[in-house]
Amino acid sequence: MFRYFDLFDELGDLGFAAGRAKLARWRSALAGRASVRQAVGEDYPARLRAFIAARGSLLSARVATEAAA
Repeated sequence: MFRYFDLFDELGDLGFAAGRAKLARWRSALAGRASVRQAVGEDYPARLRAFIAARGSLLSARVATEAAA
């Protein structure tokens, strides 16, 4: 689930971790683990972006806006 937040961070401050320093540290520690980094393919960010863009949601619009910039 934290992989989603990597994309969300690129889209701007959506406030998911605002005021949650412990959560941010945990997320960072998990991202540093080899097992976590190797759990998905290198194309995962692009695939996630395409999946979200195809949903027709408010978040999809943010992804489209970010891609156009």
